[in-house]
Amino acid sequence: MTQTINGIEYKVIPLEFKKKGFNYKQVKRDGMKAIYLQSRAGSGISNYEVVKLGRHNGYNMGGSYIEPSETYPGSSLWGIMAWTCQSLDKANERYDALNS
Repeated sequence: MTQTINGIEYKVIPLEFKKKGFNYKQVKRDGMKAIYLQSRAGSGISNYEVVKLGRHNGYNMGGSYIEPSETYPGSSLWGIMAWTCQSLDKANERYDALNS
């Protein structure tokens, strides 16, 4: 899925994806802020990640072109652009406190 902003077509972060052994499912999104349910198959434990999504206009890396896309915060941005909450109520509180 893509979205065009100011003439640039960005790849949008999917509603569901897998990363580092975890499953992510979008619960809520408004603009560039979102809540994702994070779970691991068979563990019975889940958390909610409240994130401020990023965006880049495309770039070259190692001889390959990386298409313009939205970005999910990496681990170095935790506590700045992303937070882990143990309940949906706490995630919604954090989400509501963010500016889009």
